[in-house]
Order: sequence, then structure tokens, then C-alpha cells
Amino acid sequence: YVDVQTFNILMFDIFKMRGTAYRPWGHQQYEYDTLKVLFQFAERWCAIHGLSDEESSDYNYKLTLWVVSRIMLYLND
Repeated sequence: YVDVQTFNILMFDIFKMRGTAYRPWGHQQYEYDTLKVLFQFAERWCAIHGLSDEESSDYNYKLTLWVVSRIMLYLND
């Protein structure tokens, strides 16, 4: 639900992706520094709550991304 600028920050600066089938859709706008803080908070939240991949105790970006998405939905309300 983010705008084009935020989508590009996520894709190129956060995830280091060259391309994706996903497209921006929405009006939420965040700067790089804010997104970085959200991801750092989500990583700590997952670690505190013992959330990890079912097959490995290693870091799981999908769970972190889910936590960030829930925070963003909350901030949008």
C-alpha cells in the first residue's frame, strides 16, 4: 500500500532487488531511515518472540516483512 517512491526504496535499498512482478499501489510514504527503523524493530520483535523459519532457526525475512507490513497498516489507520 505504498507509493512509488517508497516502493523503490524498499525494492532497491532495503531488499537489493533488480526487479519484481509486484507494483506499488497506495499512498503511504516513508523515507529510507524510517523504513530501516521499522525493519530493525521487526527483527528484534521476531527474535524476542522466538519467530523463525519452521525448518531453520536462522533469520527469516518473510516473518520480519510480515511484522513490518502490520506496523505499516497500523500507521495508515
